[in-house]
Order: sequence, then structure tokens, then C-alpha cells
Amino acid sequence: MEEEVDNLRLRQTFTKQFNFPWDGFTDPVNFSDSIGFFIFKADPKKEGFTSLFKIYIKNNDLDNAAPLKSIIISASYGKSEKGGVVAASTAWKRGKFWPIDLISEGDFFYDVEKNKFYLDRNRAGEISGSRVLQIVDQWHIKPTKKFAGLWLRIKLLWFHMVLTSAFRFLFWLFAWLQYFISGESVHIYAGEEEWQRHAESKVLHVSKEKPINIFGYEVQQWIAVLYCMLHLIAYILFYRSSYRPSVLIGIFKNNFLTLAYVIFSLGLANTILPSLLKPTKTINQQLLKILQHRYGRYAFKQIKI
Repeated sequence: MEEEVDNLRLRQTFTKQFNFPWDGFTDPVNFSDSIGFFIFKADPKKEGFTSLFKIYIKNNDLDNAAPLKSIIISASYGKSEKGGVVAASTAWKRGKFWPIDLISEGDFFYDVEKNKFYLDRNRAGEISGSRVLQIVDQWHIKPTKKFAGLWLRIKLLWFHMVLTSAFRFLFWLFAWLQYFISGESVHIYAGEEEWQRHAESKVLHVSKEKPINIFGYEVQQWIAVLYCMLHLIAYILFYRSSYRPSVLIGIFKNNFLTLAYVIFSLGLANTILPSLLKPTKTINQQLLKILQHRYGRYAFKQIKI
């Protein structure tokens, strides 16, 4: 009971250090399960859009006996909806002059005993809570500045668009090749959370399609595609060179022999192709893992402001 009272007092004291409301910031809403709060700041230039700030101390940091705690501050921008912020939507596109989403960790510190903020772990550079939020807000809106935010916008364009698009294109190119040689459909991880959970461990998102039935014989789709392609290439070569093999002509004029040829050749392809292309499949998988890792590094790269 006493611990709960102390935590409540610490939450209230921490929030009071920011002296809300001011400069467009709304009244804060305290978190129920940790020391911290979230707060909104409406965009005065774009109706219906707002910034959401979350300021808190990690619970595992609070378990540490040292009184100095690192403050985590996140800022996100988007359309205001149902008491939150929608950062991305198909209904609208993010503009290049929009505020940047960011997370600040290790930039500011709070002494829970002295109730004071500092710029580093050595308690140098004492600062007020409101000034902390002002600094983060300036980082957040820096891309909106025509000249001051130019270099930041260039970096965002280079990493989040140019390099990201290049590696995504290469990934899909090799993903198509992967399907062509193995029948495995490989999908790139889209969201940052999904990428952090899977891609950092170099795991590919693989799915296989159901086999198809050809003349009563079940075969993987990729083998059927490759089988048909090889026959089409052979037909074009024979046609262009005016080569007319009498044995094949005789087979395809007889329905029974045609059926026998298709079943036999499909079975042979189904047996040989997976083994024949296995080394290529392994090499291609490694390339896909590298491309996916690079894509995630640039797509979700945190840019120094």
C-alpha cells in the first residue's frame, strides 16, 4: 500500500514539473501502469492534425536503486482520431514538410529524489521539464522549416525513400526468382514491429501455394510453370530452325501417347527440378535475407536531428 502511494506521488510530481498547459499543449493524461503521461498539441496550420507526445520512465529503470532515470520521449504526428493519432492512412499522404516521428532516449534525465531534470548522467546542465519538451518539440517540427530543415529532409529522402525503394525493388526481384526456382512466395516485412521481430533474426516470411492437378497428376505450381516454359522455349527454337522431330510429332498425334508423355515428363520434372535447383534456392535465400535486412535498416532508420 505504501509503495502504491509513493508511486502515485512520484507520478503526480513528475507531471507537475512540466507546468501544463502552455504553448498549445493540452492537459496531460497520466499512465496508470508507469511514471509518465501523454499529451497532444494541435497543428495550428493544418486542421484536424495533431502531435502526440509520450513522456515516461521505463519500469525496469525504476527498479534500479540509482535515483537518476533516463526519460523516454516519443513524438508522432498525424490525423486526430478517437483520442489518438493516426500516423498513416490510405486516405492521405504524408507531406515532405510534415513533422517527423521520433523517439528520444538518453538525451534527458530525471532525479526522482531531487525532482530535477538534467542533460546528462553527470547531472550537468540542469533544465526545466517544460524546456525539455520544448527542445523535443523543436526536433519534431524541424522538417517543417524551409531552410533549417533542408538537410534533415534530404537525409529522410535518401534513407527512407531512395535506398528503401531500391532494396525493396531488389527484394521483390529475387523473391520472384525464389518462386520461380522453388515455389516459395517470400514477402517482405512491412511494419517496423514485424521487421524487428523477424527480420533482425534473418527469418524470411515464406508461404507455399497448393499443388495443381494436371491430367490427374498433382504437381507444384512453380514446376508446372517451369515445365510449360521449357516446352514453349523448345517449341519456339524448333519452329525458328524448321526442325520437325518425327518422334514428337507421332507422340502428339496420339492422345494416349500424349497423356503418357505429359505424366512421365511431369513426374521426371517433379523429381529432378527440386534437387537440381536446390543450390540456387539456398544462395537466393541468403540474398533475400541480406536485402530484407538492408531494407529494414534504411526504412526504419532513426535519423539524427
